[in-house]
Amino acid sequence: MEKKITKTSLVLKHLKEHGKITSMEAIEKWKATRLAAIILNLRKNYSIDTEMVPFDGARYARYHYRGEK
Repeated sequence: MEKKITKTSLVLKHLKEHGKITSMEAIEKWKATRLAAIILNLRKNYSIDTEMVPFDGARYARYHYRGEK
């Protein structure tokens, strides 16, 4: 039986390969509109930091992968 590829596994793979991700990247790559929820789930087993980045009078989150717990 094939293992289903989930958005969570795609985000984790991206974090391990690139070290960081934003919501816009997740939406563009996989139509993953709930990145914060995915990150919350991944934080059970992985250390992921949040950096708030100012942009055009607002701000957005950039998540940084720090490794397994």
